[in-house]
Amino acid sequence: MNFEHGDGDEDYLPNGNESFVTNHRHLLELQRLSAFQQVTTKVPPFYDGRSSWFAYEDAIDDWCDITELDGDKRGPALRNRLEGEAAIHKRLLDRDRLKDPNNGVKYFKSFLRPLFVKGAANVFLYRFQQFMNLMQEAWNDTYLPITDPTNAEVRAFIAGLPAEEQAAITNEEAMDRATERLRDQHARTIPITANLVALIFVSLSDLTQDQRQVLTSLMAHQNRVLADYRLNELREVYLEIFCTTKTSVDNPLLAPSGHGGRKTFLVIDEGYLDNQEGYWVEDEEDGTEGFP
Repeated sequence: MNFEHGDGDEDYLPNGNESFVTNHRHLLELQRLSAFQQVTTKVPPFYDGRSSWFAYEDAIDDWCDITELDGDKRGPALRNRLEGEAAIHKRLLDRDRLKDPNNGVKYFKSFLRPLFVKGAANVFLYRFQQFMNLMQEAWNDTYLPITDPTNAEVRAFIAGLPAEEQAAITNEEAMDRATERLRDQHARTIPITANLVALIFVSLSDLTQDQRQVLTSLMAHQNRVLADYRLNELREVYLEIFCTTKTSVDNPLLAPSGHGGRKTFLVIDEGYLDNQEGYWVEDEEDGTEGFP
């Protein structure tokens, strides 16, 4: 086996001289994500293993919306645009599955995703937090503000004010303040309890049986049973036992900083490089790949 990379499937190399698609919005976005590499209706975005994998998936989806390539040529075209640190994985992709007109692109993304998404537990926390924020915003949007200054709720709000304020406040001001107070009350009545949110978190975290036992034991040590679970407490325990402290939950795509001392590596493949037998490995701390 040789780790040096060839040019790949020449029959599927896209033509770089094709005219650009007229949809400028899609094209500009694809060009931005491709870091100045040309993207056309027949040239997919490239990936070098260093930029955000999630941004690359979005770029693939945008490109699939505008490409002129037939379905059976999209997967091989994407394969041929793997460069730099990502190029090592070209040889591992199944050519026949890439040529599947219906699932070739899906296979390409699902095969590479686990290789470039670092810290799955951190990514889960980040996405779950984003999901809960969006759900709260969606519930807040269901509130209908008061539009009539003579509304009964406005009158009730004025009646609850001290006599001095009642004399000074206008109906419009009272309506705005009443609307703001009722909006806050509405936000707190979201029909999902704090305990249910915590249980959804545990369910979606996809923990193994052993991990669940560890989580349950630590929560029990804090005198918490299932009915008492709250998201903020679960998050702290989850971070402590499942997530590396060197990676930010707020930005899980940042590579963790390294330390001196003993290092551990993930073996990706084995073979020969320059007639020397060895392993292609990845540093678990900073994601650096090489042939030590």
